[in-house]
Amino acid sequence: MFPESKIDSHFSYCRRNIRRCELCSEMVDINHLDEHMEEAHSKEECQWCKLELDSKHTESHRKTCPSRPIVCAYCEQSVPSKTFDNHQLECGARTKRCLTCSKDILMRDFDMHEATCLEPPTLPPPATVRAYADYNDYLRKNRERLQLEQKEELKPMAIERVRISAANQASRRPGEPSGVKHEIKELGSRVVHIS
Repeated sequence: MFPESKIDSHFSYCRRNIRRCELCSEMVDINHLDEHMEEAHSKEECQWCKLELDSKHTESHRKTCPSRPIVCAYCEQSVPSKTFDNHQLECGARTKRCLTCSKDILMRDFDMHEATCLEPPTLPPPATVRAYADYNDYLRKNRERLQLEQKEELKPMAIERVRISAANQASRRPGEPSGVKHEIKELGSRVVHIS
């Protein structure tokens, strides 16, 4: 408050220097009119909807802008707030398989289901069983192919071992001619002649 002795001078100052802003009706000191115009009435563009607003309304507009992005809890993508409700209904209606009970659960109910699911896994549908059987068949065939490839890679080494072994046996056996040795060794399904 003002001291009683200064009230008259204060009223005189206000009559000369204080004016009502034509744009917002706020009482503004004419010495600070430029600052008021810059702070309260400069235009800013909304980053989402591109609407031009007075700077003093920008913050409240950002909270209610229909184009402001909201992150969907189900797909974690940004969606404009004006379409968010419809998006969330559609996105929450998708299903996700529970790893505990193997049931397909709506995304919007999944957290609650996961917290309370105690059921043992049920057998998968027949199409899934067929897929598992096909996959196991694929693995078995692949395993056989790999084993055959390994045998093919090992055959030259096995043949060399047989040759060395034959040479060693030839030098140990009495009564055989010294330079020639014939031996037949079976490797896998093939018969190898070594001389």
